[in-house]
Amino acid sequence: MTDSRKKKTGQQVTIGITGMTCASCVGSVEKALKKVKGVSDARINLAAEKAAVDFNPAFATREDLEKAISDAGYTPMKEGPAPTPGKVTLGITGMRSPSA
Repeated sequence: MTDSRKKKTGQQVTIGITGMTCASCVGSVEKALKKVKGVSDARINLAAEKAAVDFNPAFATREDLEKAISDAGYTPMKEGPAPTPGKVTLGITGMRSPSA
């Protein structure tokens, strides 16, 4: 019996993205990533501000993916150290004064 599901080949990387605010932003980033040679799939999570990208490393690198995100007008997050278990860092926007 042949498995008709598409088999994933290559690698998957998750890239943080800042600057997305709506579904249109998600569509723009997804479209830009899918145009990169070697990308087989790109899934964007607006709430988590992340892209999960399946790609063939023989044709594309993380830098190529980050460039596509930048060219679409958004900011890819560079790889950083693994988060410390039990520690949470939150970014807060919209505060207008020290007492807010």
